[in-house]
Amino acid sequence: MYCSLPMPRLFAILYGTARVLTLSGSRLPALYATQWARLERGTSILAWAFADVLIAGADVHLAGTADAASAIHLHPGVQFERVRAPKVQIGDAMAPPRPLDASTGKRP
Repeated sequence: MYCSLPMPRLFAILYGTARVLTLSGSRLPALYATQWARLERGTSILAWAFADVLIAGADVHLAGTADAASAIHLHPGVQFERVRAPKVQIGDAMAPPRPLDASTGKRP
């Protein structure tokens, strides 16, 4: 399941039971995704974000805390306060790790 959000509206907390993809310029108070979340250019998260894998595109603003169970990928121009994940990658040339299997909690 993909969730695409129009810009530049402000939404309530977004909860995704699978993959979340925002459109450029989206503004979210908070975000929770059970698999991966990809925040496109200019997206703003105002309080916190959590996903198995969190991918922040160019010029994304992450206020508060961004947490990921596996990895966080930060493209150029990302502004953040706190990030926490076992693996944090910064830059363009990144292949996201495979997400955890929901039933086993392990990588396929």
